[in-house]
Amino acid sequence: MLKHLFIRKSLVIVIILFLISCNLLNLARSPEPTPTNTSQPPSDTPPITDTLPPTPTAAPTDTPTPQPTPTITLTSTPQLPSAGPFRGMAVVGELLAGSVVNLEFFPETGLWLITTGGAARFDGENWQVMLDDLGGRIMVGLSSQGWIWALSPDYSRMEYWDSLDGSWYSTEGWKKVDDPYFPIKQRLQTDVEGKMWYATTEDVRYYDGSTWRIFSPKDMLMFPFINQDAIHIFTLSPFPYTAEVWVGQCDWIGPGPGGGLGARWWDGNRWQGATAPVKLGCVYSITPDLAGNRVWVGVDSVLWRFDRETSKWTSIPTPPKPESGMRLGAIIDIAIAADGSLWVTYLACGGASCSTAYLYVYQNDQWQPLVIEGREIYDARVLVDYHGKAWVFTSGAGVCEVVDGKLVPLAELEPVSFIMDDLGRIWISGSQVGGPEMIWMAEPANP
Repeated sequence: MLKHLFIRKSLVIVIILFLISCNLLNLARSPEPTPTNTSQPPSDTPPITDTLPPTPTAAPTDTPTPQPTPTITLTSTPQLPSAGPFRGMAVVGELLAGSVVNLEFFPETGLWLITTGGAARFDGENWQVMLDDLGGRIMVGLSSQGWIWALSPDYSRMEYWDSLDGSWYSTEGWKKVDDPYFPIKQRLQTDVEGKMWYATTEDVRYYDGSTWRIFSPKDMLMFPFINQDAIHIFTLSPFPYTAEVWVGQCDWIGPGPGGGLGARWWDGNRWQGATAPVKLGCVYSITPDLAGNRVWVGVDSVLWRFDRETSKWTSIPTPPKPESGMRLGAIIDIAIAADGSLWVTYLACGGASCSTAYLYVYQNDQWQPLVIEGREIYDARVLVDYHGKAWVFTSGAGVCEVVDGKLVPLAELEPVSFIMDDLGRIWISGSQVGGPEMIWMAEPANP
């Protein structure tokens, strides 16, 4: 009995780590349990009126300063393989130790590879290892200034390494996280005001350049955690044009998603959404449209649309059950194309687990399923490039495109992280079957 329970918990953690590492913020769930605390959360919080303070001169920590190493590999190395439209740009293990955390791109500093062992930057021609010794710290990610963020081994401090001077700096206001499931990989995200946001398994936090501010579920007008034994996942979605930052929460229990604390949003001064129809349930994917006028939120298996001008919520009918007969349990990804169509990935449940993914396109009030002949997929994330081409990154069928309403494999790669740069190039970290983990790049699709 204990052995079976251990195996099931281990499997769940592996699934969660894979889902989160695929970017971007989104997980799965099934119908939420009835909360044991039936009291209503507070209806409001006092406004925050403080302005953004200037960044202080921080004192470096006592850890010896690691220096950047010379450029070590040329992207045009002919020995690296290709896969469909992707050509190999680097072998991760030849650049850095550890596994990939994320690929990041910032106009100010370019493309970065972040692993559990360090960070490397691509300057357009060469890879340069910027940091390859964390001094025992746990890698968190990168911010747009070129600061590399990491936790102390006991999670009691959040520190950053400045790539300009090669020094580590401590930050104020960080509170130790005691949850045994922390840290689960989450991306650092920056809002339009320059505040940096990070989600733990207990709360949501932002750094304003001076100190961390921490929001518990109560602070965000949420109920207390319903199941203390679940793995608690928060999803962050900063808006590109306003100070709004949206937060979703989902619990993983046993074989799959098991409800959650719903969605809320920070309007720049206070938390909102305590009375919205998305106030309770498993939320892992929140996506604003390209103009910022609408917000799409997946709550369990229901897709909701919020019109910001009218403050009106509308639920979208769920797609028909797939031919397999499995139940659509939770929405794990929402992508929006330039034509307004939605690409929505559902995690389906059957028997004692939720593992198979189904991808649908929603357009003109109609759902169209996208299937791949003879294969099951276990995750599907969509990136729509500047020309409107949809790239579908799956676990089980590699990288796919859509032809005549069906998924067609483009490259047999198992993606870990993907991103598009300012030139429209698609970058992937992943591996071919039996091959090493590599960085791959595809040129922009023809318009």
